[in-house]
Amino acid sequence: MTISAALLFFSALAAAAADAPQASPAPAATLHRERIEWADIWFTDAEKDALPRVLLVGDSITRGYFDGVEKELAGKAYCGQLCTSRSVCDPVFFQELKMILSEYKFSVVHFNNGLHGWDYTEDEYRAGFQKLVETLKAEAPGAKLICATTTPVQEKGGMKDHATRVPARNQAATEICTRAAIPLDDLFTLVTGKTDWYSGDGVHFNDAGRAAEAKQVAENIAKARAFLDERVSLGWTNLDRAFDDVLKKAPADAHVIYIGDGIVSSGDTDPAAFVKRLAQRSPVAPRQESRTSKDG
Repeated sequence: MTISAALLFFSALAAAAADAPQASPAPAATLHRERIEWADIWFTDAEKDALPRVLLVGDSITRGYFDGVEKELAGKAYCGQLCTSRSVCDPVFFQELKMILSEYKFSVVHFNNGLHGWDYTEDEYRAGFQKLVETLKAEAPGAKLICATTTPVQEKGGMKDHATRVPARNQAATEICTRAAIPLDDLFTLVTGKTDWYSGDGVHFNDAGRAAEAKQVAENIAKARAFLDERVSLGWTNLDRAFDDVLKKAPADAHVIYIGDGIVSSGDTDPAAFVKRLAQRSPVAPRQESRTSKDG
């Protein structure tokens, strides 16, 4: 018996499993290190599981607004951060990221990477960012992803060609995330022209700037959480039982096709795990012919 999952408007599975990644560009050939490499990993309420968990991935800019985001989401979600100097062109970054993603199941991952790795070309950055998106989709299945644009740097920041390179990196990230149906949190536009929000170094932000960033980030995370909470299944919610019942009644040579918008809401609700279980129910791996709706 074969199972063909023709998933029309099947948002949960399309986001996690039917989204075939595009071939990644070649990674950076040479590693470039900064004088000081660092990582700041922080989990609040690490021992609790009553609330959904949110992860912020970024650098010192993210670290600056993390506390504000956590306060905005108090009582709604537990917050954690991976803030690091490693760029997406550095394999150590992905080691750090995978370690964190293996610790918890996150409902939302808000991520940015763009101000470090200045010695890499824009093509190398694009390849690394593509890998970042693929890694998040593979290692955090079911999580709602949000990409934050990289914030501009003032002249006093001392970063060569920042006026053209930051927009170029944001453009690359935007194109990749648009293809992957990942929404953007446009921090670049938020702070552009707000010179009074910057600290003295021209890169980081003062209290007013950090508060404005935290407010927007928290609002976008809350919207993502609301989307996950409010989505309604238009098909079976216990898809394991549904397919078990169908397969018991179907003849051995039957070709079973499921068409619908089912959200797995009982048992193991991880969409990618469900697809694996579905494959195990048939001696022939399921063929997925996925078409998603505009909001899929």
